[in-house]
Amino acid sequence: MSVPPGFVRLEDPTEMAAVNGPHYLMPAATGPGTLGFRVERRRLNRSGLCHGGTLAVFADMMGRAMDLTSSEKTGPTITLSGDDLAPVKQGDQVGATPELTRVTRRMFFFRALMVVGDTTVASVHGIYRRRSRTESVIED
Repeated sequence: MSVPPGFVRLEDPTEMAAVNGPHYLMPAATGPGTLGFRVERRRLNRSGLCHGGTLAVFADMMGRAMDLTSSEKTGPTITLSGDDLAPVKQGDQVGATPELTRVTRRMFFFRALMVVGDTTVASVHGIYRRRSRTESVIED
């Protein structure tokens, strides 16, 4: 599958991302970039639409976009919530730009709208634990 124009393929060291990818990033001059993925047949539910679990995993990837543009990294997800607003079909390119809404000493808060073209298909928000760039969450 080709990389959408303006995007670069996101390389992620976790097996979870490898199984659920590929995901793409369109870098921004400032702040988080736009994340995206194309709905392939393997992402469909029995109704022939993008599975809600696929959208949930994509929502959890928002921290990755913030990691790439921050001096700190997001740690484990504390909470993640979303509302599916419109069906997503095979072949659709889903995109989302996370917005950092609050930062505390220990947490990042974000929200994002997932879109296909001009249609909002989901609204998500979540909280991640903060960690330093040198702190690893994956053990060998």
